[in-house]
Amino acid sequence: MKKLIFAVIILFTVSFAVTAYSQNKVSQNLFTVIEPEALPNLNIVDNLVGHSLIFDVNKTELSSIYSEKPMKLDLFVPVSENEYVIASLEKFDILKPWTKIVEMTPEGEREVTLGDLVLSYKGNIAGSENSTVVFNITKDDVTAMMSNSSGNYVIGKLNTGLSSLDNKFILYRDSDLKIKNDFRCETSDVFSDELMQSFNEDKKYYHADNITDAPLLEADIALDVDYVTYLAYGSVTNTMNYIMKLMTAISTLYLKEVNIKLVSSYIRIWTTPDPYTGTTSSIILNQFKDHWNSTQSGVSRTVAHLISIRSGGLGGIAWVNVLCDSPTMGNGYGFSNTDGNIYQLPTYSWDVMVVAHELGHNFGSAHTHSCTAWNGGPIDSCYQVEGNCYNGPVIPRTGTIMSYCHLTSGGISFVLGFGDQPGDRIRLRASNAPCVVNASEQLILAYPQGGETFRTDDEVPIYWGTSLTGTLNLEYSTNNGNEWHTISDNVNALAGTYNWTIPYIGYTDQALIRMYDSSNPSIGDTTTSTFRIILNFVSMHNISPPTMHSIQTSPGQSQTHDFVWSSAGTHPSISYKWSIRKGGTPMNSNLYFQSNSGGTDTSITITGGLLDSIASTLGANVGDSILTLWSGWAYNGYDSVSSNTFILIIKRTTIGIQTVPTEIPDKYALFNNYPNPFNPTTNIKFDLPENTIVSLKIFDISGREVASLLNSKLQAGTYTYLWNASTVSSGIYFYELSTPGFRQVKRMVLIK
Repeated sequence: MKKLIFAVIILFTVSFAVTAYSQNKVSQNLFTVIEPEALPNLNIVDNLVGHSLIFDVNKTELSSIYSEKPMKLDLFVPVSENEYVIASLEKFDILKPWTKIVEMTPEGEREVTLGDLVLSYKGNIAGSENSTVVFNITKDDVTAMMSNSSGNYVIGKLNTGLSSLDNKFILYRDSDLKIKNDFRCETSDVFSDELMQSFNEDKKYYHADNITDAPLLEADIALDVDYVTYLAYGSVTNTMNYIMKLMTAISTLYLKEVNIKLVSSYIRIWTTPDPYTGTTSSIILNQFKDHWNSTQSGVSRTVAHLISIRSGGLGGIAWVNVLCDSPTMGNGYGFSNTDGNIYQLPTYSWDVMVVAHELGHNFGSAHTHSCTAWNGGPIDSCYQVEGNCYNGPVIPRTGTIMSYCHLTSGGISFVLGFGDQPGDRIRLRASNAPCVVNASEQLILAYPQGGETFRTDDEVPIYWGTSLTGTLNLEYSTNNGNEWHTISDNVNALAGTYNWTIPYIGYTDQALIRMYDSSNPSIGDTTTSTFRIILNFVSMHNISPPTMHSIQTSPGQSQTHDFVWSSAGTHPSISYKWSIRKGGTPMNSNLYFQSNSGGTDTSITITGGLLDSIASTLGANVGDSILTLWSGWAYNGYDSVSSNTFILIIKRTTIGIQTVPTEIPDKYALFNNYPNPFNPTTNIKFDLPENTIVSLKIFDISGREVASLLNSKLQAGTYTYLWNASTVSSGIYFYELSTPGFRQVKRMVLIK
């Protein structure tokens, strides 16, 4: 367990990372490594994979990333108990603004709008350009794949069924799995004359160095997800997130290797039994083709792909060289039987390889062990060759995506990608396909894209891509485009970024950004959907009275006390309250009072009588002292912030109990309060014929004690107690006088 499993990655110090990547959001504490000694039942994992690292995920940090949706992110990823790498990431989306997500129900297709979809990033390991990293983040989950020259590494949540391990996360190298997947692609090695002709024609143009210089292309992959997969993930959203995680990684590989971005403008999830009932991959592929050719001709696509995690080890299958085939009679289809999870471990990299492999066939590539498709014969001999050009033994090696080298000790490396000839074949076929479009647009607003949350006065980068060479005008709206305000005019189009200071507004969830060519406003782009702006409060602090201040109170006391705190800002939407609670109690036990001037002042004036009533409500008897905590609070209807807390000691005295001059009464008596009804004060009069311990309490109509006014020894006589009911609501209350030899209860009504 303590082996450094990412040994060949160049490691960087924290100071370098923070300095070099300060323009991006930096997350240093998302992952916390767990020592093996602290993990019971770890042998379950050790039996499945040779080396691994187990860690916790900081859910608060995860939620922060998901909420902010930063365009760029530098993520510190542990690779041992005390070492890490930095994943340098940028936001990546395989969905188009017009993507249609469909749920297939017993009544037919139903288009759905989903929230809480996965947030995806692609990038590399800082300092290792020949690496590939994909991170997928939800509010409570992380799935990732990191590839470098030493292999493919998976990060995902464990699923062991044991509380000691579940909800823990694992990092492992897929080639270290002790149980190998025996996936075999059922795509035929017998090529038609037409297909052989295209192979021979393309062989003349295999020049790998030209691939990355070619224009960026975009291919639209329509996706169908079967009923078994939906049942396994339990909801349309969870199933959709699994598919997005897959396609994000696959699109990243295609983008890096052959400069083709894969997007999906149509995704269908079966929530009712599907028609793909075959027991072999070949039968299922034909059922898929027949169903789509007859019912889905209206779905625009480059190819369509069926994904299933059904059991049976069906592998995958796809027709070769079928980009842009007829949607009613063509063969533009593939099928992948993925794992989702295998043997309680996440198998992200494996699922990515399977689908990337089958799509590679659609794009025109044969297997690397084909005798006829490549210059010089088979590229590798990890498997019995397709053809009769080689009869020797299988030779293990690290293979590429279109190989079978996963069946040997060498495995498949995503860093090697497709390899030269398969990659050139895929690129050439895509370049000649009429439905694979040039992805270059004159102006693309990349970030914000919608769904983000920003705070006022924060500096947020706006990113764009463009072929323009002039200047741009940038504008924002707070009401979904009904009105627009200038951010900046005549910004250099080639700059690609502009740091925008979020305007000082109260709140909006209808914010948009748009940009356009300064000389031709018809060329422009707008954020895909609205984002949110929240007022950024100024940090507050208490001013007076100082902490540990002591105030002596009594019922009805008219002397006033001012509590003052600093301002949370100048926005007119801000209002204030004062809170107080008993020391040692949680914040949800706070009592709140509106500040002066109807809540607009940063102070409150409180009488000693009200403080006495508050102390009584908090449990202090007459004669007691109580330690309380007070704070100022700011609100704007959508968010709140509090100042620090100061200690206030309230000392309750009997000064509020007045002795009525009269003869010593000859019996106990409790009189009707006056006035009654009252608001907010009333007098409670009682007689004591002897010196005794007296308790005077207030109860609500349900019998709950709301105030203890007296609990002390008094001399014989007649008394009145002025009760201030400012802290309780209107209603019927009962007041009880009790001594060791007497008890009486009477009713009163508070009307506010």
